[in-house]
This record gives sequence, C-alpha cells and structure tokens, in this order.
Amino acid sequence: MRIKKKHVNYIFIFVCISMLGVVVSCSPGSVEPAAQQVDTPQQNEAYPGPLAQSIQSEIEQYENLLSQKNLSDEERLRIESLLAEAQTVATMVAAPPPSKEQIENDIAEHESLIAEERIEPTPTPELGILESGIFFEAHVPRRVKIENIWQGYVEGNLTRIYAGQLLPDYRVSTSVEKEETQFGALYVMTFFPDGQVETHLYDTKQETGALRIQEATDEFLVLDSAGTKELSSQVYYYGLRANRLANSLDELNALPTTTPNPEGYP
Repeated sequence: MRIKKKHVNYIFIFVCISMLGVVVSCSPGSVEPAAQQVDTPQQNEAYPGPLAQSIQSEIEQYENLLSQKNLSDEERLRIESLLAEAQTVATMVAAPPPSKEQIENDIAEHESLIAEERIEPTPTPELGILESGIFFEAHVPRRVKIENIWQGYVEGNLTRIYAGQLLPDYRVSTSVEKEETQFGALYVMTFFPDGQVETHLYDTKQETGALRIQEATDEFLVLDSAGTKELSSQVYYYGLRANRLANSLDELNALPTTTPNPEGYP
C-alpha cells in the first residue's frame, strides 16, 4: 500500500474518529453485554492494530527505496516527502487516545475562545450638551479652556464643539510668558465618514469672558459669556451650518455661510 499526499488528511480524520469511539465505549454508563465486548481491544493494546501495521509496512518500503543508489534527485525528494508523511501518521496512530474528560475540556476551551472573539457593537456616541466625561480629559484643544461641550450631527457628520476661554498660543517658542486673555472661544471638530477630521477655532471680538453653551437647536447654539470687570455678560449664537459666531440671531441670519480656515489640531 502506498499513502499518497492527499490521503493523509483522510487517515488523520479516521484515526481521530476511531480514538473518540474508543473513549466513548470505555466511559462509565456505556457498558454493553459481555457477548458484545469480545472483540473490544484492551486499553493496553496498540490501536488501531491493522492501520498501524500497514503504515509501518509503508515506512519500511520507503526506507528500502531510499537505500537504492540509482534514484534521481526528483524521485528521492518525492519518496522522502512520502516517508515524512507516513511517519507523521504513524505518530498519530501510536498516540494514546485522549480521555473523555480531555475531549470535553478541549471543546469547552474552543467554545470559550469563540465567544471572546465576538465583535461587540459600536457604542452610540453621547449627544447633546456635556458637562463632564472623557472629552474633557482626552485630546482636548490646546487653545481653549473648556467650560462645556456640545456633540451632535450636522449635515450627517458627527460634530463636537468645545466652548470656553481662549488661551495664549504656545506653539511659537518664546521666553516671554503670555498673559491669559478674556476672549470667549469655540473649538469645532467635524468627523467625516472617511476618517478625516476638520478643526476650526472661533473667538469673540471682545473680552467678555469664557463662553458656555446654554441651549442647542437644529440650527444654532445659544451661548453666554462669563463677563469681566470691564464688560458684562453677553449672549452669542453659533450657526451650526453657517459656521459663524454672531452677537444675535439677526446678525447670524444676515451673514453668508462661509468655510473657515482649518485650525491645527489639537
């Protein structure tokens, strides 16, 4: 008998099924009448006997062929490959059959690994006016001291707006410490489906203190400034689609929609 390369998988499957059959037949609760146990192989016998003998015979044939000196390089490589495969099968056949408990443990471990690899659904982003949370700590804008945040969808794109106080720009290295300003500021981040992120920075024309989002509609945000010693608190409006910060709704509606220059991130 000659074991072809494509037959190795079939032999392996046969060996596994045969081993499983032995385990089940020997497990408690599966004892059959004595008349049916006459041909059952003993646990100390090599199993399965006929298959092991034929594979050993196959190995000997390959070894005899390799001892010939008139083999071409191609024939020698082919026979060495067949010999290696036959030796692998012989090792599987000679291995003791696993216990029923081992099989059950392996199945349970495999199912556990599959369960751990299940893909969890993408969490729904938190929407509306936010007063606390991860966005106040991770990847915060460099030039805005945050008071609160609004997050929602503008024209189908997730948009996050940080409201607060404009801080000095430390991007340019200088030995002179810059004074803190009292300008209000908005930092807008727009997330697009292709993974790109656009950022824009807006600030008030006067130093009326930090901005805080008070109300949000589908078209605009209503913001209050904190006020300063020199200037009192003031109401501002930010047009979500107009991309403009204005002192009143009339002013906001009168301004044309613009595309502001992107601000560096963060």
